[in-house]
Amino acid sequence: MRDFAEIERVKYHHHIMKQHAPHKTERFAAETISRIEAAARLGISTRKLDTMLADRKIGHIRLGGRILFRSQDLDALLARCFVPAKGGVE
Repeated sequence: MRDFAEIERVKYHHHIMKQHAPHKTERFAAETISRIEAAARLGISTRKLDTMLADRKIGHIRLGGRILFRSQDLDALLARCFVPAKGGVE
């Protein structure tokens, strides 16, 4: 059985490694947002977001029972929906 000092060293090493080289799933989670966060970011209701999902107007990730959105996909959607002002002022 490991002694207390060895267990603490393992915990510390794991903590340091996690800070310097995050796991792939942690990086993925940091780049995705939930359905509620996506609706708030777009300034629409979750019902409208659900309609857009059903019509496949917005890209998403379906993982089990969760629906996630990538930040860059939401930014691209906003860029596609941009309507420039008349007279050249943007």
